[in-house]
Amino acid sequence: MSPLALVWLRRIALGLPLVAGPLLVSACETGTPSSCEGFEPMPRDRTFAIDDAVRASLEDDGGVTFAACAAVCARLEADGGTLPGERVSQCDVVDGESGASITCTIELICRGRPPAGLVAARSEAASEIATYLARAAHLERASVPAFLDLARELTLQGAPSAFVAEARRSARDEARHARSMDLLAARAGAMVPPVERVAVEPRSLREIAIDNAVHGCVGEAHAALVAWSQARAARDVEVRRAHAEIARDEARHALFSISLDAWARERSTTRDRRAIDEARRAALDALVRDAETEPSRATRDALGMLDAERAVDVARTLVS
Repeated sequence: MSPLALVWLRRIALGLPLVAGPLLVSACETGTPSSCEGFEPMPRDRTFAIDDAVRASLEDDGGVTFAACAAVCARLEADGGTLPGERVSQCDVVDGESGASITCTIELICRGRPPAGLVAARSEAASEIATYLARAAHLERASVPAFLDLARELTLQGAPSAFVAEARRSARDEARHARSMDLLAARAGAMVPPVERVAVEPRSLREIAIDNAVHGCVGEAHAALVAWSQARAARDVEVRRAHAEIARDEARHALFSISLDAWARERSTTRDRRAIDEARRAALDALVRDAETEPSRATRDALGMLDAERAVDVARTLVS
């Protein structure tokens, strides 16, 4: 993690202002990361008619490029475009007798700290925004048992009592976050599905460390940075209030994850440390790649999403 990101996390955890960087943006241009692991709606296809100019813009010497095709999908906001927490996973152009069309396959981008054994959930909601809030609330709920499990597993691993206490405190934080997001989801007309799990055995130190690197050092750090941004710039006062609390807590969770990472690495084999590093790098690469998807203007207005350029800048601050 970069020194700048560490400074930001420490200041956010203390409720102090930030003084530089891509998070300092104007109102209504920021957002929140997707929290959807364990939330498994089917990928959805949208087909749009495109004119000759758009069709021509998709071509280069090698034919239609995925990057250009996906960018067009993200811009087609009149029929929905992409939601925050979604990306274009496949893009196809068809040239027919009546003109060209583009079919965009849109899937979720998943973040968060889900518990082991979490069962995929689905939600019926009145709108795409309501669906987004429902899955965010679902993952806040799921994070409560995730931290309680972590506290028990750390006890079994002989971790310092301060780590166990911090994991339990984090579970209480997530319970508050869940209540806040439940209210926002309900206000949008969404029903939040219950958290269901299958029984699993306590994880090994290696499994704990890899999960912590991905969901703590990367996922929660990113969540803190972007929630702080949303708390500052979202139009809706309730969204700002909820994310101000979430940002402070997630920053503290990320700092806890960094301390836990150092403790676990000292007790890990060389091979396991390599696995931890590889998992963290993969998570960071995915974070930057997923940030390149531009949300629709309508969605940005509704949820205050970061534009793609700033989202990539924020994601890259986490790269050492």
